[in-house]
Amino acid sequence: MQERSCSRASTDKYQEARRKEKQVHNRKKKQYENEQVERLEELGQQHQTRKCYRDINILRKDFKPRLTVCKSKNGDIISEKGDILNRWKDHFHELLNSLEQDKGPSILQDYKGTNEEDSAPAVEEVEVAIQKLKNYKAPGTDNIPAELFRYGGNELVKQLHIIIKDIWQKEKMPTEWNVRTIEV
Repeated sequence: MQERSCSRASTDKYQEARRKEKQVHNRKKKQYENEQVERLEELGQQHQTRKCYRDINILRKDFKPRLTVCKSKNGDIISEKGDILNRWKDHFHELLNSLEQDKGPSILQDYKGTNEEDSAPAVEEVEVAIQKLKNYKAPGTDNIPAELFRYGGNELVKQLHIIIKDIWQKEKMPTEWNVRTIEV
């Protein structure tokens, strides 16, 4: 074990430097918290409650370092970003393409309903489904948010009904709807 050559004076000097650092640190922390409270008050006064509550929740939560790792097919841990993306790409390719390769009869092919159940959805049903969409959700590959559908009006409902009715009658989805993107 190494011997330390610390004198009482050097120890006192070190402790004094630590005390000063703590004071500076605490002062900066209080200053930061006061700035955050002022920002939250401004958001509240501007009636931006969504942003206000989001920032409150961010302040309440502790810092958690993000760990991006993944397991390969044989169970090894992957930590490189490119390798992780390739693994997810392979995983979804296997998952989504295995559904197309299944030769067994599907539930929809075996279903034989009555004429009433086989009729295409009514305009009212499409309108109810649109109104059930939730706000502030991530849009799909078309980048159309749910709010646009909800506030699109009667013409949008009619056009969507035409598309849905066409899909219902042909029993085939547009190939563009099968595009999947994974962004990191």
